[in-house]
Amino acid sequence: MREIKFRAWYKVEKVMESPMTLKEMIAMVPGPDLNLDDYEIMQFTGLHDKNGTEIYEGDIVRYKCISGNNEWDDIYPIKWDRVWRFGPFYLGLNMPGVCRSDNQPNLEVIGNIYQHPELINRR
Repeated sequence: MREIKFRAWYKVEKVMESPMTLKEMIAMVPGPDLNLDDYEIMQFTGLHDKNGTEIYEGDIVRYKCISGNNEWDDIYPIKWDRVWRFGPFYLGLNMPGVCRSDNQPNLEVIGNIYQHPELINRR
């Protein structure tokens, strides 16, 4: 079973808060000094990249795939969509298709959309 964890981008100070379990996240219930509008909450996908790094919604990954005559190496944000038919998390932007091969696609976390937006904006 996938561990349910979250992390949060604190907009005011522009820092990424450490990953938290669901129990820790619930403990952040708004108090007098906490404004949830100041945070962007991101969920753990349950996946790890090729280096063992946890992949969260909002991460930017390098995706390398060779399958038959198809080959691509590009950068994508990890997005969440509850209606996505292959699962709730997917590679965003103009992904050319799903790499079908005997091996998992080669994913590597290279940043996130809050601290490294230039990785996506360079397209």
